[in-house]
Amino acid sequence: MKILDPILILCLNDRYGGVVGAFVTALDDVQEKKFQSASDHVESANYYAMNCEEAFASRNVKDDGISKGDNLVMYFSLSAGVIINVLGGN
Repeated sequence: MKILDPILILCLNDRYGGVVGAFVTALDDVQEKKFQSASDHVESANYYAMNCEEAFASRNVKDDGISKGDNLVMYFSLSAGVIINVLGGN
């Protein structure tokens, strides 16, 4: 049985839940026309995923499924950020 680094455990147990929570909060903010807050939450989602991707890479942990998921979060974050800016008039 392989023992995981505490940073990797933090990513798996906490950070990825933070990604989902940040996107849900961003959607709520958009519905309430709180566009700056929505944008901040989308950036947080991206930060959580990319921070974990870097943690895995720095420890030479390679998992294509995790990397694809992290890259999708980055793509969705960038896309959501553009949409939020358009909705907010920026």
